[in-house]
Amino acid sequence: MDFAGGGSGVYKEDLFPPIKVLLLDPQVKNKILFGSDYYMVEQEESEKEFIVKLRAALGESDFKRIAEDDIKLFLFTGQ
Repeated sequence: MDFAGGGSGVYKEDLFPPIKVLLLDPQVKNKILFGSDYYMVEQEESEKEFIVKLRAALGESDFKRIAEDDIKLFLFTGQ
């Protein structure tokens, strides 16, 4: 699932809570990957501002999961 959608997706803070809910679901919580689509983020705010808001909404442990841990699982184990 991609929340980006041409600048109308995850860059809207109202979609942060549904992401948080997905991170609670044991079937999908380890399959969510973070990617910023830099060029889309920059249309509405700086990438740094976006990441600060997302980290605040998700919390450090969930942000680390989607930005580091899940990516390692995907790349190195194929899960």
